Amino acid sequence: MHKYRAGRPSLVLDLMEDFRSPFVDRKLIGIARQKPEDVKDIKVIYTNMVFEEEIYTQARRFANAILHNEEYKPYMAK
Repeated sequence: MHKYRAGRPSLVLDLMEDFRSPFVDRKLIGIARQKPEDVKDIKVIYTNMVFEEEIYTQARRFANAILHNEEYKPYMAK
């Protein structure tokens, strides 16, 4: 998705896209619906952002796809 440019982590940005919606966007929208004023408080945002085990599992799958030529299946949110 992201075009290669020197000094830009294009691969990381591409990998991040699989997780942005289920782990970040949904949580921010939930916070905004419940308490819109909390969206302005960075501490509230950070305490609600939990790095789930699914992210680590998906990273391992991606590494195995590259290193061991295994099939890579993108993350599908539930």
